[in-house]
This record gives sequence, C-alpha cells and structure tokens, in this order.
Amino acid sequence: MEGMLYRKQEMESHAKKAASSFSLSSHRSWQNVYCVLRKGSLGFYKDQKSASSGIPYHGEVPISLGEAVCEVAHDYKKRKHVFKLRLGDGKEFLFQAKDETEMASWIHSIHSSIPAGGSGDHSPRGPRALSRAMTMPPISPSSADAAGVTMRNKEGKERDREKRFSFFGKKK
Repeated sequence: MEGMLYRKQEMESHAKKAASSFSLSSHRSWQNVYCVLRKGSLGFYKDQKSASSGIPYHGEVPISLGEAVCEVAHDYKKRKHVFKLRLGDGKEFLFQAKDETEMASWIHSIHSSIPAGGSGDHSPRGPRALSRAMTMPPISPSSADAAGVTMRNKEGKERDREKRFSFFGKKK
C-alpha cells in the first residue's frame, strides 16, 4: 500500500520525546509524506515520483515493522483520523489520513505487513505499549484537594492561589 499521509514523530525511544529542532525535518511537527508499505517495512518519500525513483524523504531509512503495534490514536484530540504506530525500539509515530476509511485501510494493511513474530497480534497492553501518561504515578484524592484554588497561610487565613503566585506583591 502507498499514499500521502501526515506524519509526526512523538517518541525517539522508550523514555525520550522526539527532538523539536528547527531543521527542515523537525521531528515533532506534522510533515506531509508519501508512505510506501512493503514486506514488513514502511518507507517515507517526498512524493510518488521520489518513491518510484527510490529517493527517501530526507535520507530516512525505511522503518522495520517487527514488534510494531498500530492502533487508532484515541488519546490524540487535536486532529481527526489519526492512528499511532509504536515500534519495538520505542519510537512512536502519529499518522493522519484524509478520512476514516483511509485510516482503517492503513491500519489493516500495516497489521497485515507486521511479521508473524511481531507483537501486532498481542494485546496493546503489553510492556512496550505503555504510553507516557500510563507511566505517571497515580494522583491521590487528597493531593487533588491540596491543588485547589484556595490556600491557607500559617495563620489559617485563606488566600487566592493566583495572588500567591502573582508577580507583584499585594499592597497593604
């Protein structure tokens, strides 16, 4: 399968977010790339002409889909028709299709292209599928109360949180 998709790299490894550099291939911005899915790998090109000539997008090597997990990105709310591809090495990409049908087609094709030994047929709750949000410690109900708007000082007087952290002091 091949076609144009928007791509955004979220993670470079299990514990490292993608760098936000100002180069042409800034990893954390959305890029319009021509994707080619072949035999357990996904290659990126500027357009169909570059793909047929074999000229990769910014010299990128096609990514291997071994141990990859592909699913709808339900947690991503900024754009519609976005799916997530997590690789075995911890890299994580978001892709945006033009509509629901194209997104489903890409997900199905990627699942079909994942080698039999990969984790594509395992539950997305495996150890490699932990998202950044899932690694945060749980918030206890008592700590949620402490983060409220109203604070108390030593004398027990209430004061507004915004005033407490404002740049200018309160005039007396």
